[in-house]
Amino acid sequence: MTDSALPYNVVALGMRGHEAVDHSAGQYVRRGGITTNMAENFFSQLKRSLYGIHHHVSKEHLDRYLAQFDFMYTLCKLSDSLRMLAVIRQAGGRRLTYKPLAGEGRG
Repeated sequence: MTDSALPYNVVALGMRGHEAVDHSAGQYVRRGGITTNMAENFFSQLKRSLYGIHHHVSKEHLDRYLAQFDFMYTLCKLSDSLRMLAVIRQAGGRRLTYKPLAGEGRG
């Protein structure tokens, strides 16, 4: 679901379905629950998180910041204990060392 900006039509070609609202005509919700409110809320909270917590993010680690925020946003209605269990379930077989985080050994 997007607004009616033309570039979205190109992106939507590879998608199973694409719906749009026309903000320029004052349309923000269409019948059937077609709206961009959820995406706008996600990015609004993402920007506040980046500016309020991290203040600056590097391109090199942007994927990590986005993954962390997506995880927290997706599981925001869980208790802290259940969210921690979700983290533990995803950590099996992984080892995180400082060198990859610091960029050493990257080509």
